[in-house]
Amino acid sequence: MWLIAFSESSIYSADTLFFLDGRSILSLVDLGYYRADDSEENCDLFHDFGDKPRRPGMIIATWNCNGCFRKKKDLLLDCGADINVIQECEYPEKHPMLSAGIGDNYIWTGLNDNRGLCVFSTKGTKLVNNNWENYGLRHFVSVRVNGSFDLVAVWTGAPYIEEYYVYHQIHKKKYTDKTIVIGDFNSNSIWDKEHKERNHTEVVKQLQEIGLVSAYHYWNNEKQGCETTSTFYLHRNTTKGFHIDYCFVEPKRIRRIEIPNSEDWLQYSDHIPLITEID
Repeated sequence: MWLIAFSESSIYSADTLFFLDGRSILSLVDLGYYRADDSEENCDLFHDFGDKPRRPGMIIATWNCNGCFRKKKDLLLDCGADINVIQECEYPEKHPMLSAGIGDNYIWTGLNDNRGLCVFSTKGTKLVNNNWENYGLRHFVSVRVNGSFDLVAVWTGAPYIEEYYVYHQIHKKKYTDKTIVIGDFNSNSIWDKEHKERNHTEVVKQLQEIGLVSAYHYWNNEKQGCETTSTFYLHRNTTKGFHIDYCFVEPKRIRRIEIPNSEDWLQYSDHIPLITEID
């Protein structure tokens, strides 16, 4: 049997879950029972847990590793992701031990063997290449996950968001509200003027029309272009941070979002992982 202990001040500010066997004390926000900004009006904490907690969700991480992923992959193991979307990743077949622990099931694309886009999945998570045509656009991989939804992995090349915009126009009829679009877009609404009509805000709008939102912005109740947490630091300078990595997903599937401490990651890459847990 599970016991939920709430704080005395307000049941809706409750943030602690105690297990009777004393093993764990976990945040309800971390577990995904409600968003960080949920209030009494839109928060439903009275789940019927029964004898067991809610089943684990699927964890999807995206990280531009800045090359040599084979030397850095162990950093991601603690994230426990079921799917890892890695930009600037070398071709796994050239390095047989690269996928060990991260996932032997992978799909890679790239212009050369040293740097490409790869989607790895662990055992129990099946990936099938959808083989959606790229027509020379860089870099996109669409995969079917467990036969139930499509995931579009992204690493845009110059002119960045315009590359994704074109890819989206080609394939948007294949998208549903169960599709996940995730990766390094090299884009933010602060640069909209540089891209005319093929800009970041327009892409976000078109994804919203399908029913997909940026998990980070939804979870943290932040506006595009006003992010308080960066995913990229130019020249690894902590004063030059930008938010350019995204996971677009149906809002009700979001259980939690995490961007680890930049100080722990900047020695390995100019990007910080974006980790999303979904239903």
